[in-house]
This record gives sequence, C-alpha cells and structure tokens, in this order.
Amino acid sequence: MRLSNVCCQIIDLQNEGNREGSPFEYHKENEMKDLNQRQSVATEKEGQTADIPATRKPVLPDRPVDAHKGTFGTALLLCGSYGMCGAEILAAKAALRMGVGLVRAFVCRENYAPFCVSVPEAVTLPVETSPQGGMVISSAQLAAALAGAKALLIGCGLGRSAAAEQAVFSALEQTEIPTVLDADGINAVAGNINLIRKVHAPLIITPHPGEMARLCQCSIDKIEQNRVDFAQRFAVDNSCTVVLKGHRTVIALPNGQVLKNGTGCSGMATGGSGDVLSGMLVSLLAQGMAPDRATEAAVWLHGYAGESAGQRLNERYLLPGDIIDELKNIL
Repeated sequence: MRLSNVCCQIIDLQNEGNREGSPFEYHKENEMKDLNQRQSVATEKEGQTADIPATRKPVLPDRPVDAHKGTFGTALLLCGSYGMCGAEILAAKAALRMGVGLVRAFVCRENYAPFCVSVPEAVTLPVETSPQGGMVISSAQLAAALAGAKALLIGCGLGRSAAAEQAVFSALEQTEIPTVLDADGINAVAGNINLIRKVHAPLIITPHPGEMARLCQCSIDKIEQNRVDFAQRFAVDNSCTVVLKGHRTVIALPNGQVLKNGTGCSGMATGGSGDVLSGMLVSLLAQGMAPDRATEAAVWLHGYAGESAGQRLNERYLLPGDIIDELKNIL
C-alpha cells in the first residue's frame, strides 16, 4: 500500500471526543484550571486549522468490582541490560501504575537486585548476561514467557549487543500478541526493516527522531522537517503503528490516518520519559484495549501527566519518575 493511495487525515488528540470510536470523551470535572488558561493548540483537519481547548481525557478499561489480577492482563518486558537497569525499572513502574494485572520482566543477573528493590511488584525472569552486557535469552525461555502474556514490550535499555539483537529478532518472530518496539529494539531492526513486515501481531514502534532517522536512512533534520510524512509513509508501507515522539507527538496508523498530540511540556525532554510512555502503552494493551485506542490514550495521558507534573514541580526540575507519580492525579 503506497502513501499516494492513502487519504491523509490529521486529527488533533485534544479534539478526540468528537471522533466516533475514539477512546476520548469530555470530562469537565477533570479539567485543570491552569491548563484551561494556557494557549489553545491548533489542529489540522481536512486542510483547515482550528483552535481547541485542552479538555479531553481518554476512557480507560473498566475495573470490575469482582476483578482479579488475571482480569487486567500480563505485560511481558524484554528490556534492560548491564548499565541500563533504570529504563526497565521506569517501564515496569509505569505499566503497573497504569493498572496492568501483572508485569513479568526478563532481568539480567547483574540487574536483579536493583530491579527487585525498585519494583518489588514485578515478577522477574532472571537470565544470563553476555560479555557485552546484553541479556542471553533462549528461544524456549522466550516462548514460555510469551505463552502467558497479553502484550509485549521490547527494547527499553536493552543495549546494542549481539545477544540483545538476537533476542529482538527471536521475539519479533515468535510474538502473536500486541507488541511495542522501542529504543534499542528499534535500533536492532534498523538494518533489516523486513523483520517488521513479518511480525504476526499488531506492532507499535515508538521512535524518537534519531531512531526514526536510522529507520528511514536519512538525517534527523529531514525527519523533523517532515514528521507527519515520514511517520505516515513508514506506518503504511510496513503495516505498523508509528509513534514519532517529540513536540506534538505524531501517531501514524497502518490505514494512513495521522493523529497529532497536543499534550506535553519541555520538562519531558529527559532520558527515561520514553520508557515511561512505553510502559504505559504496553499496560493498556495487556488490559485489552485495541492497539490504536491504547496508543492514542497512552500518548495523550503521558503528555498530560508531564504537563501537570511540570506545572506542579517546575519543568526544569521534572524527572520521568515524576510523570509516573502524577498518574495518580489524572487517571
């Protein structure tokens, strides 16, 4: 399917309550006074520009009173490596705070103690570490873990070792559940895009501009000048969802539809913020939300939590962990 055959539809997530089938509805009681006073965000739709207020909030899966942890699914994390334990910790915490029933995480032995202390609620799957610091995961170990999972996250802090690359390839081959590919997971497939096309499950990739440039084999400047075009073309040509992070994050769906997010702040431009987003997203997928709706909701909430925390704490002071902490005030 070529881009020229796709009708480009751009929708701003601030106005999502007006779109049929959207996860967004109007929640006046949840508006923040200072957000109401900020400058309106422009949106492009059908060639027109309109100003709309920041008053939308996604509708999340129900929480039945008779629920148990199995009701809310299991998220499997293939993340982390020696020296980059923090990325997996942030992703796991974000997934749990978004309401998933269980997080199971592959953890290299060197990271076992800090991970368990930081996220005691997660179930760990300890594996050996390669000489380069990557996790060594057998095909059988991966298959067993996937069998009980509802959604998979690959890449946060995974590193770029040969062992990590092999784990990414094996996971993409085996997965049959909604999968989020982030960070070093994206870097692993940058030289072999065909791997993305062969995935037999809904796939969401979440690159920042540098990772998108590697995928498209062009400069970061070129990506930044044509964010919508690059995201849309890649999503359509590779039958995946693209979340191109940055100011006004672009979500491009496989059918050619493009969504532009309006939430977020400069305080989120810190290493680790993307790991939080990926954890939130895999959580919603594991809870059974459709991939497009889960993506829209996670991106909007991630930015909204960052805005809210930035206003409360100061944008310069903001850390990715503060975004997770702020979820209690906005969910």
